[in-house]
Amino acid sequence: MLLGERKYGSQTQVTPPQHVLNNANYNDSFQVDIRIPQCYNMSKPKGLPDSTIKVFPDTVLFYMFYNMPNDKAQLSASKFLTSKGWVYIADEMRWVKMKANNTFVRFNPEKWLEEPLYD
Repeated sequence: MLLGERKYGSQTQVTPPQHVLNNANYNDSFQVDIRIPQCYNMSKPKGLPDSTIKVFPDTVLFYMFYNMPNDKAQLSASKFLTSKGWVYIADEMRWVKMKANNTFVRFNPEKWLEEPLYD
């Protein structure tokens, strides 16, 4: 180990020598010139077209709604769930739908399935 070096598990902490800490030029607020390689400068990917999203099954739309917050995909999923008869209940943060036999179901995101609204 080097002078001023301490081992903590797999990580190593290095403490500068005292003469560096006492140096009058030492300043806690220093700036480092970091250059990001050009290959990391990528444009944001385009979203899926509505013609693709509208054929997704409800479970995929629910995934997009619950796992892509503040994204255009969440808005698109909400739009297509609504067009398929689902209604979002904001108080419960759940989606509800009336089935053909006049019974209501809700989507449970914890169990990831449809369940009867009233048991």
